[in-house]
Amino acid sequence: MKGAVQHPGLYQVEAGARLADAVQKAGGFQSPNSQQRVNLAQPLEDGMVIYIAKEHEEHDPAITNAGSLPGKETGKGGKKSKTASASSRVSLNHASQSELEQLSGVGPKKAEEIISYREEHPFQSVDELKTVSGIGPKRFEQLKEEVAL
Repeated sequence: MKGAVQHPGLYQVEAGARLADAVQKAGGFQSPNSQQRVNLAQPLEDGMVIYIAKEHEEHDPAITNAGSLPGKETGKGGKKSKTASASSRVSLNHASQSELEQLSGVGPKKAEEIISYREEHPFQSVDELKTVSGIGPKRFEQLKEEVAL
């Protein structure tokens, strides 16, 4: 659990748990306004990463399966994750460096490059990611399913 909760961290919940259960384990929301932007009835699955957007952030909360590209096979044991919706993708224009580093193949240097690029030229389309230093066609193909504007 990340973002606008009292105690971000890794939490175990019972099978069949909902987002409300995870938020409760994380000490609740930092702001009552954060609650209005999420579906507290969202069922949880093993390996999910949940990001609750902070008040000043414009993007929707992100809920993704960790350790694999959304909708793609990981190549490790054949595990698959659910296909990500636009709201579960990382925002190129708003994500922090640590959020960008959660993307496949993005470390501190590439995250800095993305941030540097967007400070000069806010992303108008996901395809612009190809113009960021260090992101070639193969890396872009991996990332395009994980990011949004």
